[in-house]
Amino acid sequence: MKRTMLLALISSLLLLPAVVGVEVEIKTATELRDRLNPKRVVMEVPAGSTFKAERVEGEWLLGAYMHSTGVSRGLIRKDTVVDPEKLAKLEEKYRERMRIKEEQEMLAKGFVKYEGNWVTPEEKKRLEEEKFEREMIAKGLVKFEGTWITPEERTSIISERYSQEVAVLIATLKDPQATLEQKDRAENRLIDIKEPAVEPLITELKGKNRAVRGKAAVLLGKIGGQNVLQPLIGALEDEDACAGAATGLGHLRSRETVGDLIKALQDEDAVRAAAEALGKIGDVRAVEPLIKVMRDFFEDDAAHAAAAKALGMIGDAKALDPLKEIADNDKNPLVREAAREAYNKIKTSLPPEE
Repeated sequence: MKRTMLLALISSLLLLPAVVGVEVEIKTATELRDRLNPKRVVMEVPAGSTFKAERVEGEWLLGAYMHSTGVSRGLIRKDTVVDPEKLAKLEEKYRERMRIKEEQEMLAKGFVKYEGNWVTPEEKKRLEEEKFEREMIAKGLVKFEGTWITPEERTSIISERYSQEVAVLIATLKDPQATLEQKDRAENRLIDIKEPAVEPLITELKGKNRAVRGKAAVLLGKIGGQNVLQPLIGALEDEDACAGAATGLGHLRSRETVGDLIKALQDEDAVRAAAEALGKIGDVRAVEPLIKVMRDFFEDDAAHAAAAKALGMIGDAKALDPLKEIADNDKNPLVREAAREAYNKIKTSLPPEE
């Protein structure tokens, strides 16, 4: 109630001309507070009191009384009455004037109104496009070549457009009479086609042609996308495709596959490709398993070297001592060199205190 009466008191000044000696009667006990420091009570005003402001200045909002302390001094008159309806209309007119003033200023600066906010024309266009995109996605549509269509329509268009070409390219990969150059061109074209080639390559990954399964895995990794992740993980169990699958997963660089690739380090057909993939992913969970491969994996020097190189790519300091040991003592010069390079790579990447 006190606040309501105070606001009424303050606003009543707006109804009177800007002259000396504006006097207002207080109907209910209240208190006046400093506008700049509302916690500070400037004056306790008992019911029935009257006081006046020396001047009324500028444009005012409800709750803004004078420009400093909001305190009046002077003589008293007891005939001023506050009219709430007039106050409300005055406040409405003031807000409309302020709205028009702001609008004129912002338009002059080149801004436009969008959903209640002033933004640049460029930002408005971006916001409208983002809103439209959210609406389309909410309807289950996808954007394809600049047009919003259903996923089924998109699949149909892709299938019709590329299915025949993809079939010919895969047939080239299977053809024992095709030259290496022809097969390379076929592989590069499948990678360029991207998504339309994914499902046919997944089919080949699970197909009967042993020579093509591993190649299909590598190509799927190079094409990428979430749809290829699980098929490649599954292919790690296929002795004909495991190395290609590990290589493909290395291209994906997904930390989700680290556990499966660590398991593949135990497979002599996949160990080198798995080590290289783990090096590309760079997850420290692979450090200890790679150290074990570098030290103990049968007599496979290529696997030892691949593990050393992968440790260098991961860059964890825990690998320094094992790498130095191999660099100093391994019987194979290629393994020693791989370990030495990995050691130096890690060492130079660490802060001086380490």
